[in-house]
Amino acid sequence: MGENPIALRSKKKLTRALYEIMDEKPYKDITITELCERASLSRPAFYQNFTKMDDVLVRLMNETINSAIEKTDFDKIKNVHDLVDAYLKIFEDNEDKARILAKNNLAWFMVNQCTEVLASSPKAFDLFKKISPDVDKASCYADFFSAGLAYVLGRWIMTDVKLPREEIVSYLTDALLGEDIRKIEYKQ
Repeated sequence: MGENPIALRSKKKLTRALYEIMDEKPYKDITITELCERASLSRPAFYQNFTKMDDVLVRLMNETINSAIEKTDFDKIKNVHDLVDAYLKIFEDNEDKARILAKNNLAWFMVNQCTEVLASSPKAFDLFKKISPDVDKASCYADFFSAGLAYVLGRWIMTDVKLPREEIVSYLTDALLGEDIRKIEYKQ
């Protein structure tokens, strides 16, 4: 059985209100009272649906990411290049929300979301197991990839001068596979 329609409506109002306010002021300065006023809901309605403000933020991004994942055909991802491209496409398609997150210094949140997407896609994780069949090592690669990608996404979204997605995909794929990194020599 699905969630109570009134609770769903309240959650949607609160997530929409959070998104709107984050465009106007830093996330850290937003109060639950302010959020409730914008959503035209009471504080008790907030606490019936969420425990804390971060829960609303998580729901906002999960709605965005889940919607994007539904549109992503992970079966077509055959290599790391395809995986990087799929991630960039998700954020490019949701540039407004990604820009607001980056503007609010919530890159950590992007890292968590990217990691969750990887964890929820066995096909994507299998690519990292090809780099190393050891699950612990593959997990480290996936975490490293997610964190690096999240920060690059934040910078990419926040700059007015954008490199084309395909160029960024190429750079990140090379970096992840160590193509350019291996050429660096450290001199003392």
